[in-house]
Amino acid sequence: PRRLRIPGEDLAKCRTSLSDPDDFTDQDVVVVGAGDVAAEIALALAERNRVSLLVRRDKIDRPKQRNRDALHALAAKGKIKIHYNTSPKAVTEQEVAITCKGEESTLKNDVVFCALGSDLPLPLLRKLGIRMESDWTLGRMARLVGFLAVVLFYYLWKKEFLKGFVFPESWGFWTGDSLGLYGWTRTVSEWASGVLPAGPSLWAGAVYSALVLVFGLGCLRKYRGDPFQRKRYIVVIISQVLLLWIIPEIVFQGILALADGWRSYGLVIPAPLYVWNFKDPMSANLFWLVWFTVFSFIGVPLYSKFTGKMYCSWVCGCGCLAETFGDRWRHLAPRGRRARAWENFGQWTILGVVACFVALGLANAESTAWTWQELLVDFLLAGVIGVAAYPFWGNRIWCRFLCPLSRVMHAVAGNTSQRKISSGAHCIECGLCSKYCQMGIPVMEFAKNAQPFDNANSSCIQCGICVSVCPVRNLQHMEWDEDVWKDTVRNGPMVPLK
Repeated sequence: PRRLRIPGEDLAKCRTSLSDPDDFTDQDVVVVGAGDVAAEIALALAERNRVSLLVRRDKIDRPKQRNRDALHALAAKGKIKIHYNTSPKAVTEQEVAITCKGEESTLKNDVVFCALGSDLPLPLLRKLGIRMESDWTLGRMARLVGFLAVVLFYYLWKKEFLKGFVFPESWGFWTGDSLGLYGWTRTVSEWASGVLPAGPSLWAGAVYSALVLVFGLGCLRKYRGDPFQRKRYIVVIISQVLLLWIIPEIVFQGILALADGWRSYGLVIPAPLYVWNFKDPMSANLFWLVWFTVFSFIGVPLYSKFTGKMYCSWVCGCGCLAETFGDRWRHLAPRGRRARAWENFGQWTILGVVACFVALGLANAESTAWTWQELLVDFLLAGVIGVAAYPFWGNRIWCRFLCPLSRVMHAVAGNTSQRKISSGAHCIECGLCSKYCQMGIPVMEFAKNAQPFDNANSSCIQCGICVSVCPVRNLQHMEWDEDVWKDTVRNGPMVPLK
């Protein structure tokens, strides 16, 4: 059990659990904590004792709704006194010293219950040779370096930052003018019918699409028990392979050979995630500018209004890779209030940076702002760091903490979205929904209180995995339907994961 770490907590009257409420009558009881255990101890002792509940925050939001309601009801009757923004400072035989908003006072006391949760006995586990998944061993650091190197090489190749590099002859690669690191892609392009674009963009996209396709098929098999997931992964695969590779690379830049065919990425990716259609607008085809502007400034708000942030887990190219190749690491997502605070800070910061780069680039065509946009945002953050973080910090580091489009969609969907995930009153608090949420949402906190969550109270992207893995089917898309639950609960989880 977690300790108070204050003087006097080793006294016999300090306890961490309640065995029998009948053992306590007409006593001054202090309960420290704001979770279900603390609430239930206070409720159990309130009828025959004088109970003070010490809460370090300014509200109680962690216990089940029924426990919160019962606490407030007894507090209104004067049977429980709740001290908000209060921490214990010391325990003596007759009193507990407390601090509330900087002011010190004491409470008369006979017994103290500390209900702050518990920590894993990590020293003992490590002594037994049991490692945590998050432990930074030499092997894990080596994997990080290796994975980072592979991802770095891929994006250096894709962005043509290695142009002119040739392999040493001892490596067994041709090193002539036509068969260097970039020459071979050009040669293969010419060989593959003579109409495909030369350079690495086509083939880097092919590698990316192949990963989405192969791992997407694996996810289709893994989540085959859920019709929602089957449909979603089919859309994910089609989005990447067709909309984000075949159409822009093969059709517009290859078969049609449009000089500005690269602008066709703006058909599917809006600003501020894709800003390149704003570059050199005077030389762009009018169609690209009109479509991109309408899509970004009208389409995105409308889409967010009706679907929330579903774009992130159904269509977005970054999301397509995260949902397929990165699916095995979704449980590693950073969690807690600090992580959620970083979401807001990081996304607003990058949105501001991107806006500055675009404004500077439009104001001065010779500005280096476009170069910095490509290097800092597209290459380093969205590419290298975003993907290299998968096996170590989860598959949504870019999407959660840095993506400017995610922030724009969240700002709109938070007030208008009609999409949500609802829960019934059947949660068993197994924690699987929270464990497999790639956005780090404390799903169980909503589920155990039968509360819905959407973009007004979370960063949900409507991937629906929490619905899929719930063993008692206590989560549903949109409005809760008790009849549907009764008809399906006997079938167990749609996707049985541990």
